[in-house]
Amino acid sequence: MKTLIFKYTFFITLLLFIGNRLYAQGVDSLDIDDEEIYQDVDSLIDVHISNMTDFEELITFDPTDKFWSFQNPFPTNNTIYGVCATPNGNVFLATPMSSIIRSTDNGVQWDLKFGIGLTNSTLYDITLVNNNVGYATGLGGILLKTTDGGNSWNKMIVRSGIPLFRLKFLDENNGWVSGYSGMVYKTNDGGNNWSTQFVMATVRLFGIDFINNNLGLVVGDSGKIFGTTNGGALWTQQNSGTTQTLMDVQFLTPNRAVAVGRAGTIKITTNGGSSWSSAFSPTLSWLEDVHFIDSARGWACGSSGTIIRTLDKGLSWYQQNSGTTEWLDAIYFVDSLNGWAGGAKGLVLRTTDGGDNWIKISKGHYDNLYSVHFSDQRNGWALGKDGVAYKTTDGGLNWIFQYSLVGQKVNSLFMIDSMNIVVVGKRGLVKKSTDGGTSWINTYYGTTNLLNKVYFVNSDLGFAVGSSGIVLKTTNGGDFWYRIKTNYRNNLYDIQFVNNTTGCIVGARGAILRTTDAGNTWNVKYSGTYAKLNSIHFVDDKYGWIVGNSGTILKTTNGGNTWFGQYSGTKKELKSVAFVDSLYGWIVGANGILLSTTNGGMNWLNQPSPVRTNLNDIYAIDTSNVWAVGLQGVTLRYGSGLVLSKNKPAIIEEFFTNNYPNPFNPVTTIEFDLPEKSIITIKIYNIVGQEVAVLAKEELFFQGRNAVYFDGTNLPSGVYFCRITDELGKFKVVRKMLLLK
Repeated sequence: MKTLIFKYTFFITLLLFIGNRLYAQGVDSLDIDDEEIYQDVDSLIDVHISNMTDFEELITFDPTDKFWSFQNPFPTNNTIYGVCATPNGNVFLATPMSSIIRSTDNGVQWDLKFGIGLTNSTLYDITLVNNNVGYATGLGGILLKTTDGGNSWNKMIVRSGIPLFRLKFLDENNGWVSGYSGMVYKTNDGGNNWSTQFVMATVRLFGIDFINNNLGLVVGDSGKIFGTTNGGALWTQQNSGTTQTLMDVQFLTPNRAVAVGRAGTIKITTNGGSSWSSAFSPTLSWLEDVHFIDSARGWACGSSGTIIRTLDKGLSWYQQNSGTTEWLDAIYFVDSLNGWAGGAKGLVLRTTDGGDNWIKISKGHYDNLYSVHFSDQRNGWALGKDGVAYKTTDGGLNWIFQYSLVGQKVNSLFMIDSMNIVVVGKRGLVKKSTDGGTSWINTYYGTTNLLNKVYFVNSDLGFAVGSSGIVLKTTNGGDFWYRIKTNYRNNLYDIQFVNNTTGCIVGARGAILRTTDAGNTWNVKYSGTYAKLNSIHFVDDKYGWIVGNSGTILKTTNGGNTWFGQYSGTKKELKSVAFVDSLYGWIVGANGILLSTTNGGMNWLNQPSPVRTNLNDIYAIDTSNVWAVGLQGVTLRYGSGLVLSKNKPAIIEEFFTNNYPNPFNPVTTIEFDLPEKSIITIKIYNIVGQEVAVLAKEELFFQGRNAVYFDGTNLPSGVYFCRITDELGKFKVVRKMLLLK
């Protein structure tokens, strides 16, 4: 009944939404621009899915869906809490924001398989039972399950709101999860149903292991170890001989087990837990994870980059050189030679010789970034503190450190084109490069004020704004600057123009200044707020947006002459805004917040964010090329394609698709362009991922424009997905469609 009510409410809302749009535009039929309606449908679909708390399946087959992904650090900057791997090159990483990152080629390429979106919980552990079935778990009482080798993951609830730490599955059906407040949870039907096993109140339970359906161990706070001989129906405390927190435990045989924890603690039992003794430990580091491949050989990892190894059933251990001092949270070996470790700042290590040598697979830098700008889809710059600068010539796939600005107190950069670049910064710094950033010359010495932003209206006309109301202007591409009087004394943070004569500046205490004479004079405009205003963006001579502290969003429809507020749904500081037209825009801000709109800000959606660090700036070229930068070197790109690769191009290619009419009743034509002759399968899915129609199954289609027809006569009104794939896996696309009866 709850599901029926929810679906009914959704479709009523959908119809009212479209009706209001039609009324607002003064039309009386559905004979309007299909793409415009399609954009609104997209935004409503996103709201619908994000509000479905009992939505258990996520359609993840669309590698061309647009979402935020890491360009730096790569493949993520989030801590890796869990790792597992298979002999055929599959590697899975469990991270915060419910992200599972997968490689199918031993770390050459990485793709985000689940994410981001269904929940913001941190994942602490991940395991594969066989080639198809795997599980991951973490905060919020969630369990993620895959039955197709990690291509898609289903969300299940173990115990809502309860932090879960580690899991152990003996097979596809029988598993246990350790949790907060001394609880263990058990399933015998693959996670569909869970029973609660009480162990000890107020104790956090971390590592858990079972060697068969009866014998199990769980460890936790203050050296606590509990054992069971009946599958967890009864847990009995064992004498560990330590008060150090124990983080993980593993059986080697039914009688022998090893537990590791704080201060390099290693405990061994040879009698099923009746007694525990201390093993020699070569470290005082906090040991987080332990993994054995057989009854003798194992590894453990922990703080300060510690990796230790044993060859004698855990009796003695020796250190291995990991090549890092970062905290390592997870370690996993496929066999005696091939292993993986993961930890803080997205660090991923790999060994192919049993750990004698560890190779850093993750790439990138961790410098805080505050400004980003692109001159085209390929050429861009990102700026950080004290002249830290990175340049890309391939759309952000690779970012190369630039030494030419080291030591300079730069705050903002503008690319007039790929060769002519201007930066501004502290103590009145203004520099220009005419050779793509290889060399720089000072072009202004007239102030010691802090300059926060530089902006060019065209190749000649430019401005810089900063502290104490300073405004600088150039009319020759930045070669010479002079100061403009504004009679405003508070800090100014951003500037943008509607055209060659009209523009606005935003700043402290809700300040908006406007000019209609190319910046020679400025008038104060009413903002209706005292919030600090951080960023402004215009898309044409009418539409513009401003963002600032306390979730402030302002919009103008008359070129900045008057402004009105929009609802952001957050009180966080919003730092930067970018639009590509009057409908599509994005906002970034504190704690990794990402907002998006597809209707000019009438609705702002809180997009799934892959980070929790501050995002400071955003730049957009079109809806498939948007970049955001922030603290810890975070560089994100919003666009098509799940594959994140530094070493070779993605196999998946995009191609044009369209369906008309959309919305439709009951027949629609689906068009698609193929780059080459291909064997194609076309299937239709409903909103919950169920296949409802097959339009083509392994049929030959030719290069160029092709078309098929979809008849929804026997289907209810709603959102449907058309999935088009080829037999070689080279092409794949999904299109959303709306059936309205």
